[in-house]
Amino acid sequence: MTDKRGGVADKSRFWFIVLIVLVGCGGGAMFCFSDYFSYLSDRSSESRGLEVIAPEFEMSITPSASQVSEFMKLQNGSVEEYGEEYGAELYYNITPDFIADHSNFLIFKNIISGMGYIMYENEIYITGSYFGGYGITGMALADINQDGCYELYYTYSCGSGIPRSEIGYFDPVTGDTVVFDEAFFLSQIMLTGDEAGDLCVRTAKTAERDSMVEYSIEAEDFLGRIVNENNKITLIVD
Repeated sequence: MTDKRGGVADKSRFWFIVLIVLVGCGGGAMFCFSDYFSYLSDRSSESRGLEVIAPEFEMSITPSASQVSEFMKLQNGSVEEYGEEYGAELYYNITPDFIADHSNFLIFKNIISGMGYIMYENEIYITGSYFGGYGITGMALADINQDGCYELYYTYSCGSGIPRSEIGYFDPVTGDTVVFDEAFFLSQIMLTGDEAGDLCVRTAKTAERDSMVEYSIEAEDFLGRIVNENNKITLIVD
């Protein structure tokens, strides 16, 4: 038989336990509860997946010729119209150290068009549009889908009429490149981490630019976050 007073009894037991904790902790009661909530916070952070690897404020790109020859062999120098004329001199490895140190992704960029490519496990993936803009600009690593593998997130700009910036990501498990629907018109953007461990989107300004493949950008105003919402990688803009 169900005891209809069970709910009341459960609540009474709960508050009795709370009273015991308060008495037992004495003046340190608040610290006891603080430790408990810290524990809950730690538990919550464990469900985030791998730690976000992203710039906090500034990102500088320095071009390199490293592994460009391997990239050229895979794409056969014919991905773009400039390929055959300029050969390997057209492409540069722009992979930031924080990407190279924590993953097997390599990012290459065309110095004339700004077109960006991801090289992963001897396959080439195109990052997104570039015409009229700077192409791929910002990068970050995050395990938003919590499958234990980093996705490569990136920003790029394009548009000769009204320039815009967009955000995409490459999932190495599925081999898919995905671009979010949201576009940021007349704005440059970049990806950053924050103290909460989230992957954030911010407006950005160019601190220095020598070419399409050598530049520095700095974060400015907060725009939104990339999160796991109902088991789907989602861009949420404030």
